[in-house]
Amino acid sequence: MGKCLQESASGDNFELTRRLALALIAQLEEESHHVPTLESENPRSMTMNALTADIAMQISYLETALLAPAELRDLRVLCNAAYEEDVTLVLSEVGPGVHALGRVNDVLVSHAMIVTRELQVAGGKSLRTAYIELVATDPSHQRRGYASALLRALVTQMGDYDIAALSPSAEAFYARLGWERWRGPLRVRTAAGEEATPEDEEVMVLRLPRTPAHLDLDAPLSIESRPGEVW
Repeated sequence: MGKCLQESASGDNFELTRRLALALIAQLEEESHHVPTLESENPRSMTMNALTADIAMQISYLETALLAPAELRDLRVLCNAAYEEDVTLVLSEVGPGVHALGRVNDVLVSHAMIVTRELQVAGGKSLRTAYIELVATDPSHQRRGYASALLRALVTQMGDYDIAALSPSAEAFYARLGWERWRGPLRVRTAAGEEATPEDEEVMVLRLPRTPAHLDLDAPLSIESRPGEVW
């Protein structure tokens, strides 16, 4: 959705969140080499605990088509509050995906989603991309590290992707989580060919195990066209 929002956090809270989240991921990897996904025995939801600076947040992953009406309503209310605009049209434009729903005491406090897209570095192969949309935390629950924990946990759902990408609202926030700014020209692939996207567009990428080893961040990068905002 144009720019992914982020929540502010103090340096101390962020460092504590980082350590707790990394410890959680290490524990999960030790317990099992298989991370449950939407294709698991229970496709409706996979739940884990993501520790934040002050309280445990329960995270569930649901495909758009599997969201119950109440869940869809709650995420719209949350995103509307965080973005200070109605996101109903945006949800329809970005298309279906996998939603990460972060709850505290059964209340939805944070959200992000993965939409499957195709990035292509000039002269390279097409990369199956986990494109992140609608990163948002309820305003009354910000500055607690929930978005950071949610984004780290969301990586467990990217095993079938070559790379992750997003359009940030604040580069520094995502850089602390390992995301890198794409420095090369950005383009969009249309039926008429490739076209340059506006110069003020920004994209960040996250390297995954399947990301090409020699990724040139200064090379031209293109993405497929879609309704609404390209990036």
